[in-house]
Amino acid sequence: MATDDLIAVLWDMDGTLVDTAELHFHAWVRICKEYGREFTREDFTATFGKRNPEIIDYLFDGKIKGPDADKLGYQKEEYYRGESRKTGIELLPGVLNLLKSLNESGAKQAIGSSAPRGNLELILELTGIGKYMQAMVAMEDTQRGKPDPQVFLLGAEKLKIQPRRSVVVEDAIAGVASCKSRWHEMRCSNLCRAPQCREIKRSRGRSCSKNIGRHERRGFLQACRGISSRGDFRLPELAQGISLPIFHGI
Repeated sequence: MATDDLIAVLWDMDGTLVDTAELHFHAWVRICKEYGREFTREDFTATFGKRNPEIIDYLFDGKIKGPDADKLGYQKEEYYRGESRKTGIELLPGVLNLLKSLNESGAKQAIGSSAPRGNLELILELTGIGKYMQAMVAMEDTQRGKPDPQVFLLGAEKLKIQPRRSVVVEDAIAGVASCKSRWHEMRCSNLCRAPQCREIKRSRGRSCSKNIGRHERRGFLQACRGISSRGDFRLPELAQGISLPIFHGI
């Protein structure tokens, strides 16, 4: 039974909590070279935010399936994890304060990502933010990747929070589209990053009529207050003017 006096904040991982784009890009370049295919920036943009099964299907025109696709995806992630351990992974500016504030304010938080569970567990280990998360949904938990909303609906279900009381934090076109498909239930705060900003704006469509505005701190708080039954919902760290990335609400 979902609880109506709480809210859920469902985090995508890569690009919202941490910036691991280049690590992923170089891992794809390396594995694709082994399979005789070039991996370009255009490929990266086209597949950003999707699960490995969909990415491999796109890159190899559906010619690599089943165990062969699993093997390719596993090796790519091994390259990514190995490099991550070497270089380390840091949280994006403002993220830690936001996680702490949400936790102190009583919000429930979860990860909802297209990435394999091993990647997510590694990031939680390297950044130390696992204590702020009450649930995690990874690639292995879903049958349909973004832009299908399954990953975020599962996250809300695990937290026992209604989707209508959920705020999704995303930076990828596919992720924003997954929220848009449930726009009447879930709100999405989009961390807009070049070169995807224009594409994300196009992805909103006419059905996204709930606009929570563009703010550096207040927009996210406004989104949370808009779905909380608690009139006093507040994020102390944000009120103090902590520098955060800009949130774009749709």
